Amino acid sequence: MAYLAFARKYRPRTFEDVVGQEAIAQALRSAVASGRTASVYLFSGSHGVGKTSMARILAKALNCPNAADGRPCLECETCASIDRGEAFDVLEIDAASNRSVEDAERIRQNVRTRGSARHKIYILDEVHQLSRHAFDALLKTFEEAPEHVRFILATTELHKVPTTIRSRAQVFHFHRSARQAIEQRLTQIAQAEGVPIDPAAVTLIARRARGSMRDAQKSLDQVVSLGATGGGTIRADDVGNLLGTLAEERVERVLAALAGGVAGPLLVELDDYLAKGGRSGTFIEDLQEALRAVLYLKACGPESPLLEEVAYDQEHLAPVAQALSEDALLYALTILQDAETKMRTAREPRIVLEVCLVRMSRMAELRPIGEVLARLERLEQALGGGGGAPPAAPPPRGRPADVDLRGGSASDLRASAAPSPAPAAPAAPAPAAGRRGSYAYPTSVAPDLSARQVVEFDRAARLDRPAAGPSAHHDAHRDAHRDGGGGVALAPPPVAVALAEAPAALTQPAVEAAWAQVQPAIGDALGMTASVLERGKPRVRVDQGDVVVELAPMSDMLFAQLADPQVVDAVSRLLAGPLGAPPRVRFRRVAQAEAGAPSAGPAAAGKPARAASVYDDPLVKQAQRELASTPVTREE
Repeated sequence: MAYLAFARKYRPRTFEDVVGQEAIAQALRSAVASGRTASVYLFSGSHGVGKTSMARILAKALNCPNAADGRPCLECETCASIDRGEAFDVLEIDAASNRSVEDAERIRQNVRTRGSARHKIYILDEVHQLSRHAFDALLKTFEEAPEHVRFILATTELHKVPTTIRSRAQVFHFHRSARQAIEQRLTQIAQAEGVPIDPAAVTLIARRARGSMRDAQKSLDQVVSLGATGGGTIRADDVGNLLGTLAEERVERVLAALAGGVAGPLLVELDDYLAKGGRSGTFIEDLQEALRAVLYLKACGPESPLLEEVAYDQEHLAPVAQALSEDALLYALTILQDAETKMRTAREPRIVLEVCLVRMSRMAELRPIGEVLARLERLEQALGGGGGAPPAAPPPRGRPADVDLRGGSASDLRASAAPSPAPAAPAAPAPAAGRRGSYAYPTSVAPDLSARQVVEFDRAARLDRPAAGPSAHHDAHRDAHRDGGGGVALAPPPVAVALAEAPAALTQPAVEAAWAQVQPAIGDALGMTASVLERGKPRVRVDQGDVVVELAPMSDMLFAQLADPQVVDAVSRLLAGPLGAPPRVRFRRVAQAEAGAPSAGPAAAGKPARAASVYDDPLVKQAQRELASTPVTREE
């Protein structure tokens, strides 16, 4: 007798023999027993799960003259002929090679004639391969099939079957067989054939089949030749070498290297595996299965039934689950999937796999995104002054919050009269017309402006003109030449003055001591504007009973921030503490020579001194580079 492969020799013959599809078998057997069978059945599922075998069993149950309770007798000629594939009334058609509309028309003509059996049954395998016109031709036949005709359609890609066909059929979804059920069936076959095989080898074959009973039987048929020629027991190492499957010992070593974060052992294991005839694709598949088991253990716990499906020893999975987070495991599975896709088109797939393994060896360095966000929030709070809520919209890196890169006027500033140990969170004031709102920093507190404020101007021609943009520098040069400053005097923008009841007597030493005392509080009260004040290298002196803060040359826009009445009033209130009463405060720009700055050099002789443009500021230049903006230069 000719040799039969295990997949054909041990093919299921009754409903109970189909492994893993008990619910479907029960439903079909009950339908046959009650005589309530449909005209069209559609079986869907992956390859090797029993779709065609179930179709043959259903055909035997429908035509067997000795059927009892929906079960075929398996002894009559009808059952025997269907098992051999020789029954005239059971036609198995491969839809991949009979997919045209002419083939569909042939079926439509043949269904009109009765056969010798009770039903004429058409089994269309891989029915999704039919053309669109063939489906349309069979549509009416499926909907109004003759009483003696039954159609059983099988497909591995249900989504390719038109909805009009699915709506006219009873659809049954076949799922993959459980690993334990496959192991049990393989053990029965090995015992029936008298082949000694280790349980570990059976487990390796079942895991390699990935739910397909036909693939498992085919692999068992392949490794049985080892026992037939060698005469010994088939071991797991033999199965791994023959099928290219990762043995459990190799998987354990790979997982240990991943947990330790070392790439060397991973590359050594891969080289040894490929040298023994393994395939890169199989290596990735088995490693994905192992990491999936680790993820089950990490996410579901050691008692989860999901771990029974993957069949890995928890003793070797536990160290990996402790060393790697869930995010790291998800990252590893993702890069393995990407590597599997790239290997299909790579000229050297091994290089792709080696790069993937080295990247996976660094999984322990990953941190959960929640932890990173929490650290960023703490850092924002620390940079914001240590109190209050973090800023709602932090400024871009390298850009001062109170500088307008497009040459606009300064943003509104908020200052407090005196620092409070527990200030209430105030609402930000609305930006003034023509100004951009600044970022809300927790150190900026809205002041209570109760003192009478006025603004006096050194030059009446510059009453309400904003000092911003390149045109402001033209005005400064024109005014300086008109006044004959000769490089000494500047044409300043408005100088703000806070009018209050001045102290009885102000001396230069007292003012300098008060200024040194309130300097830390100025930074807390003015926020980012304090950096503008510090950049001007302020010096204080007494002038006719007023406190004059002299500043080195700066741009009109930056000076306008300090000339804001709220800023001036805040500085006056801070000086009121050490001086006993709030003094009148004025800000004034002085020439470079007065400020003690180095001379501009011979080339600048005879030219009026001018304030440095905000666009020459290093922070602004850095922001322009990062934002890829065109640098703005002032006109000479």
